[in-house]
Amino acid sequence: MTADLDSLPFPDFTVVLAHPYSPENIGAAARAIRNTGIGRLIVSEGPPLDDPDALKMACNSEYVLANAKSVNSLSEALEGAAFVIGTTGRTIPDRRALNAREGALAALSHRHLGPVVILFGNEKSGLSDRELHHCDRIVRIPTAVPNGSLNLAQAVMIMTYELYGTHLAGLPPAWQGAEAVVGTENQSKWNEGLIKVLERAGFFKAHEQPRTVAILRDILARLNLRNHEIGMLRTLIAKLNWSGMTPKVDEPQLPELLELPD
Repeated sequence: MTADLDSLPFPDFTVVLAHPYSPENIGAAARAIRNTGIGRLIVSEGPPLDDPDALKMACNSEYVLANAKSVNSLSEALEGAAFVIGTTGRTIPDRRALNAREGALAALSHRHLGPVVILFGNEKSGLSDRELHHCDRIVRIPTAVPNGSLNLAQAVMIMTYELYGTHLAGLPPAWQGAEAVVGTENQSKWNEGLIKVLERAGFFKAHEQPRTVAILRDILARLNLRNHEIGMLRTLIAKLNWSGMTPKVDEPQLPELLELPD
């Protein structure tokens, strides 16, 4: 059995499993993906996709494994993603974690930007801090007991079910009207440009830069900035730079770093 991607609710969504140990969990994740209409599965540094145990657990979802992609690094798995949600069982200092339903709402409200990735860590240690730095938002699935632990495939099922349920119900009004948000390429350009400006102005402490950058990305994702808001921030940063109130960035480079079409 195969599926036409265009007929699925989420042809633009990808589940990424980062270095999973168990072929069975890959197969069970494929089954969850099929039942909730996710477009694609990518496995980074994991067992072979045609492992017999994975195929056995896939159960009528073998085509998901047949069309899945196996890659050698997380950066390759996330290539081209416009919005990345990372899942974790840990409390991450300075980053606000969404619950599964909020994560689904965030993913759906950002899908107009381009491909969306839902990222899962392995069965033993989950996603590392470094891996979570790649994520625009993080999700922590609540449990009724302290230090609760979910199987990897269970976590995939919960997240993809919340996506599908939210899709059926429709986005609440508070999450709609995002079409004026800056587009994928420009959002990325703005984020990276802002980080470079802050870096050259001496904002970051070297040993804390990855963590601080992750916090900034989290804030920017929550703001869901529109084009005119980006333009206002560009002007604000330029004025501060030219006023001498902040460590100066070379003026010829500033417009290029913060470039965004009007």
